[in-house]
Amino acid sequence: MGAHLLLAYFQQLMAMANLLLPATGEGNNLVMIIVGVVIVIAAIALFVSGRKKK
Repeated sequence: MGAHLLLAYFQQLMAMANLLLPATGEGNNLVMIIVGVVIVIAAIALFVSGRKKK
């Protein structure tokens, strides 16, 4: 369930990134790095909160 939620969140972030910048742009790599970092942080936060609840 958590992984599915994370995937949906990732797809939403990708859609937002595509709206903010064109697919071909100098800042696109930076956006992908930022999105990747945010996703990693979100995954860790979800994992930790899931562990604490059990």
